[in-house]
Amino acid sequence: MGMGILSRLFGRHRRGEVRRRRFDAFQIEPTSRCNLRCRMCPRSRHAGEWRVGSLALEDYRRLSRDFGLTGHVHLQGWGEPLLHEDIAEMVAIAKQQGCTAGLTTNATLLDGELAGELIRAGLDVAGVSIAGATEETHARIRVGSSLEEVLRGVECLMEARAKLGSGKPRVVLSFMLTTLSIAELPAAVEVAGRLGVDELVATNLDYPCDELGDSLRVFSCGEEREEYRRLLREARARAGRLGVRFRHYPLRMEERDVCELDPARNIYIAHDCTLGPCVYLNQTRERIPRIFCGRRLEVPRVHFGNACEEGIGSLLEGTAYREFSSAFLRRREGYSRLLGVLSSEVSPGELSSIDARMRDFLRENPLPEPCTTCYKAYGI
Repeated sequence: MGMGILSRLFGRHRRGEVRRRRFDAFQIEPTSRCNLRCRMCPRSRHAGEWRVGSLALEDYRRLSRDFGLTGHVHLQGWGEPLLHEDIAEMVAIAKQQGCTAGLTTNATLLDGELAGELIRAGLDVAGVSIAGATEETHARIRVGSSLEEVLRGVECLMEARAKLGSGKPRVVLSFMLTTLSIAELPAAVEVAGRLGVDELVATNLDYPCDELGDSLRVFSCGEEREEYRRLLREARARAGRLGVRFRHYPLRMEERDVCELDPARNIYIAHDCTLGPCVYLNQTRERIPRIFCGRRLEVPRVHFGNACEEGIGSLLEGTAYREFSSAFLRRREGYSRLLGVLSSEVSPGELSSIDARMRDFLRENPLPEPCTTCYKAYGI
């Protein structure tokens, strides 16, 4: 799923190229099929409502005509991308269009042969998700998976990279923070160090689709828990000692000018070819359930048309997309200008007023309504 994938995986890769193109990333869902039944995933929790399907390679080729608009193509949605039989070809097509290419996987299907195919196709970044540092915890959350097979998949990728003499893909281990797993975060640093991956990122369960998911989140709508802060500190210290590159997401909400998936710079295309602002709002069902700070809500699906039929570029020039993305442009640009003014004009004695003026600006320039109850808008 999304879970900040474009920011935490795409990271600093080829920023110069990205700046020369209109968009940072196109996230494309190869398939909504998955071989796992993760406890918190809406595919598992609302299986009867989920439309299962895959993006045809010919449709992907049609989409690729507009890849010149973006610096990066990330192959991931609500399913497992390695279930798509043409996944390596999809990577190669993105590379042919001058993009960097990435994917996120549960790694249960990753063996030496497939790893080699992906590397030869030009894969630049691979994210691998784990839900614990012990077999018991991981399997309890990622139902149908074992930590041993996931880590073996990572080893296959690292071994293939070394065998082929390639510095790519950059391999990122993504550790999902939940109430069941956060105590194992320091141990996950040890796992990352042993595997030799390029980075470990601790991510939040940022889309609780029902009460179960809400009960698993560790971030707070109020004050952070000291126990969780301590575990993050311990993980950072251990990463420093082991030389493991480590990042984690905040445990406390704070409204941002734009979310990290910023639809003015990134778009999401589902397996049914619909182009939407992000993976959270363009699920292939018309009403999207979510829990936000204890409130059960439903928001409407948001998409701007069929990109395989109309073309990505055409939809991005359309009224629907422009109206939706304008709020993000206005907030990002206005916030940056205001920050510059405050930084240059406010005296040290007036620094306490900056935060209030920033909050006033955000309140006067709201996000689209479906985004106001999304945790990504608050840095989670």
